[in-house]
Amino acid sequence: MIKRSPEQLVSESFVRRPRHPADSARQPFSETIERKSAAIQGINDAYFVIIGIGVIALLLSFFIKRVPQASEEESEAAFKKVKVAEA
Repeated sequence: MIKRSPEQLVSESFVRRPRHPADSARQPFSETIERKSAAIQGINDAYFVIIGIGVIALLLSFFIKRVPQASEEESEAAFKKVKVAEA
């Protein structure tokens, strides 16, 4: 077993996981493919979640109660009541 200093371990970890896109040439090809497929899968999952939320919202929209519009006299009377209550 080879003993390595902490400095060597840190430097090796930077070689294995490059932080800059230009360093991607150092990565193995399969690791790059895995990262891209993971990103694509994450985007697909996000779309499924959005579709699920949309379907639930559509179903709930059928239960919104329609309220008849108040006449002008009723709305003015309600406005006067609010003004009197505030004063």
